[in-house]
Amino acid sequence: MKSFVFPLALFFLAFRQDGIAQLLDANCYFQLSPRIFHGTNARLGTTPWIAVISNTTQDLCGGTLIHSRFILTAAHCIKENNQLFVRLGLYDKSCPSWRCTEVEKYSVINSIPHHQYNALSMKNDIGILKLDRQVVYNAQIRPICIFFGIEIDQWSIVHFSAYGWGKTENEGTSSILKTINLSRRSQPCFWSDRETQICAGADKGDTCTGDSGGPLVANITYRGNNFRSQVGIVSFGSTDCNSNGIYTNISSYKQWIKDTISEKDRDQERFLDEDCGNTPQKQGSIRQPWKVNILPSYANGALITKRIVLTVASHLDTDVQKM
Repeated sequence: MKSFVFPLALFFLAFRQDGIAQLLDANCYFQLSPRIFHGTNARLGTTPWIAVISNTTQDLCGGTLIHSRFILTAAHCIKENNQLFVRLGLYDKSCPSWRCTEVEKYSVINSIPHHQYNALSMKNDIGILKLDRQVVYNAQIRPICIFFGIEIDQWSIVHFSAYGWGKTENEGTSSILKTINLSRRSQPCFWSDRETQICAGADKGDTCTGDSGGPLVANITYRGNNFRSQVGIVSFGSTDCNSNGIYTNISSYKQWIKDTISEKDRDQERFLDEDCGNTPQKQGSIRQPWKVNILPSYANGALITKRIVLTVASHLDTDVQKM
């Protein structure tokens, strides 16, 4: 039997959006347009990416879901803690588990503080946690968007929002997720580094103890698309929690984030899409859920990711091949 070699073609199921390619996780939540002092309650349902990091005895810090297996937080939150856990889908910490069934708890199997983190200067205060299993995205749990493109000038972003359950002006921590609006300060605060840290504050209010590791979020406009993107991580500030604060600038660590996730996510390296596979029918036969008919020629193809079909180039007409 003669063998034939056909040129391969990748056929996109949907029009590719250039903006999506600039995000760490294309499934992130698009939202259009160390206490949080004088903050307000975050709006329920608008923060499906928020995470709570704890050890066996207490809650330690905040964090964000940035990928189906990874949490972004501050290095000082995880550096000295061996056994960590993460809760997602949380809004009200006082809500019992039998009522707030949307909350999911995960064990941390790999804790990765930045290799150049300095506890004295608080430089490179960024870390990543790998969860024990894949996160199933839903309305209550979804990754935050992180824009990795170079088209947006980070210095043009001057207004932010911070989130956390930390200490409040009433001295106790909050059971409800709080948020506060902050502005970039033109003058560096403390001994901050202009490239790797963001100095931000408010006329009244601040982040504080317990808010560390949580996100600094900004509105981003890219090619006509408006969405919320994480730009910083709560790092440290004054002890009275009513001054400017320091936030790790994510823009300086984009490559480190990408490389860390790529290196640690071994499952992704084994399969192009981890949801691949056959599904047995009740009669014992195997159906082919990945099999695709390409119209109008009724040619065959195979679904290899959520958006891409693999087929031979000769199965596509001239107009499709030019797309």
